[in-house]
Amino acid sequence: MDAHLIFYCANQVYNNESTIVNGLKAAKINTSNISAAFTPQELADTVKNSVKTEKFILICLNISKYKEKVKEIISDTLKDNYSVKSDKKLSMGGDILESRLSTIVILPDNPEDISKILEYDLFDYISENYKINISKKEENIINNNDLIRNINDDLKNYDFNNDSEILSADNQPIKRKFVQKLKDNIGIIFLVTGIVMLAVIIVLAILGNI
Repeated sequence: MDAHLIFYCANQVYNNESTIVNGLKAAKINTSNISAAFTPQELADTVKNSVKTEKFILICLNISKYKEKVKEIISDTLKDNYSVKSDKKLSMGGDILESRLSTIVILPDNPEDISKILEYDLFDYISENYKINISKKEENIINNNDLIRNINDDLKNYDFNNDSEILSADNQPIKRKFVQKLKDNIGIIFLVTGIVMLAVIIVLAILGNI
């Protein structure tokens, strides 16, 4: 089964997309159609077109800021031909809106919360309504994504002033992070180097004229 993933004014697009796409693979759902909307009209148009071809639609957004407004947009957009027939609550503020032809899932703009919804709510819903068996082994994909994100968070908080820790052979991820930090600041390094070299040239020129 295919699904359409829509980001509406979302901030954590990369991590959310990775979590959703990899997670739904465990449920044998292919998320190849991914788009973004930034205004209510764009979202309405996207949803209206999507329900014509997709049975499963996911909308990722800031729950506290946009959820109720987005639910209104969906209801107004689908009222003529694809009216919403039920509204199921999910954990972490998520919702499932069921129309006659499509299921629309509202997900938070947070990869950790999305993982919990997939593992504790959405997998059961998919198994029950779409008759797809999801084994515990396949569900572990979600847990592995959480582990990777936790490692990345630890690296972000690492003290790069500790040279002995960086140079340790047992800390390859930290060394890669250190190299990345150098790359991010390479422009500043070149600028400072250029200024120093210019100063040296000026000093030598002055000394040569004495």
